[in-house]
Amino acid sequence: MAENTRRDEGDEARAEGDEARGDEHGEGKERSGSGGKGKATAAGAAGGAVAGRGRRRGRGADDEAPARRRGAAGGLLLLLAKIIAIVAALLAAFIVLAIVFRVLGANRENPIVAAVVGGGDFLVGPFDSIFPLSGTRLRVIVNWGLAALVYLIVGQLLAALLRR
Repeated sequence: MAENTRRDEGDEARAEGDEARGDEHGEGKERSGSGGKGKATAAGAAGGAVAGRGRRRGRGADDEAPARRRGAAGGLLLLLAKIIAIVAALLAAFIVLAIVFRVLGANRENPIVAAVVGGGDFLVGPFDSIFPLSGTRLRVIVNWGLAALVYLIVGQLLAALLRR
């Protein structure tokens, strides 16, 4: 029981500190997270502290709603950027695995090897004859390696653009 009383007193002290910060910047108790009441919950006190930080940077109440919307959209763009970067890295790794299977002469009758090399053929199609080298192994290493590099670079550039 005494422990609960201490927690309530700590919450009230935090809420009062938040109210004081709000008053210093010309804002009343309504923005403190306590709803203008004497007692605050932990969530209300935390909300007041976050709102107080925004006011210190010179943002007014009118700027907070669009900033929150940009934050949500920005979070979605960051997630999309991560997904694109991961997919590009996985495609590049898949192509490198196909290069290894082709160069080392893996058994194409194996379903895994056949799937990886077939997928690599599909992904590398536009790059397959960029450098018409005489040796098959060298041609695969150079052209397919270039394709893996392009997938990786383009994916990272798209992800970087979305992170801006």
